[in-house]
Amino acid sequence: MSTKRVFKVGSRESKLALIQSNYLVSKLQEIRPDVQFETVTMTTPGDRDLSQSITKIGESALWTLELENSLKSGSVDLIVHSLKDVSTSLPDDLVLGSILERANPCDAIVMSPKNHGHTLATLPNGSIIGTSSLRRAAQIRRSYPHLQIYDIRGNIDGRIKKLDESGQYDGLCLAAAALERMGVEYEKRTSQILTPEDCLYAVSQAALAVECRSNDEEVLNLLGNLHHKDTAIRVVAERAYQKRLKAGCSEPVGAHSILKNGVLTLKGAVFTADGKEAIFDEETITLPNGLKGATEELRSGLKQYSCIVPGRGNEPRAFQAAETLGTDLADRMIKNGAEDILITVRKQIAAQGAGGI
Repeated sequence: MSTKRVFKVGSRESKLALIQSNYLVSKLQEIRPDVQFETVTMTTPGDRDLSQSITKIGESALWTLELENSLKSGSVDLIVHSLKDVSTSLPDDLVLGSILERANPCDAIVMSPKNHGHTLATLPNGSIIGTSSLRRAAQIRRSYPHLQIYDIRGNIDGRIKKLDESGQYDGLCLAAAALERMGVEYEKRTSQILTPEDCLYAVSQAALAVECRSNDEEVLNLLGNLHHKDTAIRVVAERAYQKRLKAGCSEPVGAHSILKNGVLTLKGAVFTADGKEAIFDEETITLPNGLKGATEELRSGLKQYSCIVPGRGNEPRAFQAAETLGTDLADRMIKNGAEDILITVRKQIAAQGAGGI
């Protein structure tokens, strides 16, 4: 009697992380019904320390360290990430073997029961919005100066429970995709979707990435079946922009990308923590068509762009153009003062912690 091949899938233990991992497993099982997929859960530094703000405890591999260590050791074969949490520089010998189709990347507002029917604009003066994100906080402060921002940590269940029971918060700002993935019970709590005109989202927000070992051909070929080229092109541009700014995922940096009829547009912004100062800019490019480059060049693209799967409908020239677009946008923003803003924010964080900003 033959034994089924077992692929081990690494995941964080949170409810949302498991939903995302289970979604991936269901898709992979459709492709390979002859093999078995086993989910291995673990906690990360970001899961264990909920007493401090993200910006205060730092973000170096905050959500990915244990997962990547298990991948390097061979304990798991692939790991599932929210791409916005993944560094733009991956560890040696690891790659992103697949980027799944992006969900709604916008932010959403969940109101407390007493504020049902309100939007941010209609909340009373002094109302408190909870978020752990400096990016969200800066943009809400900028657009809605009558509101206060309080830090809140924890998984979505915990944050919504605090909203409903503590009486401390009037609303929360969360990722729309996270609420959608958690199910109808959570999605129906959405009071307002913040469009990119209201609030630029985080780089790569709502995109799922699957990381694996760069020499694991079997896993790479398997993951390639789920790779979504258009999403990958968009996040290549966004991540190149973030990388050139030398910005981490917890810093007040926003993005918004559009890919339509072969034209890629990337909008970016960098904010002071109070939202009073900001640098906005955008860049557009028509993507080139056609494949160009040997297999080895495509393979190197896995590291360069962290999104390209060899032989799976990728167009290297398009990814190169997206990378250039993001880098050029960041360069122009740096010349206009974006780097100075980020340096100031980092100094504030170092001196006072997020609670003092």
